Amino acid sequence: MSGNSSLFYSTVKYSKSGGSTVSVNLLMDAGTVYSSGTYSVASGQSASISFGGKPVPSGCRATGGIKAAGQGYFWTPSLNPC
Repeated sequence: MSGNSSLFYSTVKYSKSGGSTVSVNLLMDAGTVYSSGTYSVASGQSASISFGGKPVPSGCRATGGIKAAGQGYFWTPSLNPC
């Protein structure tokens, strides 16, 4: 992540190392939750999306994550884009 006084830019990437194909949405929570379209990711594949030019959240915290079909939400530790 990088930032300035009003906007920041973030990329969320998911890499699958084993198991069966899963459908995922890549997410970023920066006070507002931003979501990608649905990706179908097989073992050995990756999916990524750049969430660009988003307003810096009031608490200066942003969190990346995924929503995996049938498995729920998984979030990374929060980062400070300020």
